[in-house]
Amino acid sequence: KFVIEGEGAIMMDADGVRAGDEPSDVTMTASAEVFKRILEGDLNPTMAFMQGKLAVDGSMGLAMKLGSVLG
Repeated sequence: KFVIEGEGAIMMDADGVRAGDEPSDVTMTASAEVFKRILEGDLNPTMAFMQGKLAVDGSMGLAMKLGSVLG
């Protein structure tokens, strides 16, 4: 699950991607700007996490896999 602060949540699973806020194995939370910078390749997800710009709750292994896909 990706939680965009002030905007809502996006779920990603085997069924695809959709708006939703169900329980998940991992939740990544950041501002829209941080997610935008990660997707554009301007910010490394690991660095965002280490700088406190990206919060991770749940499976760190899965978060690292998602991070490598995003950035």
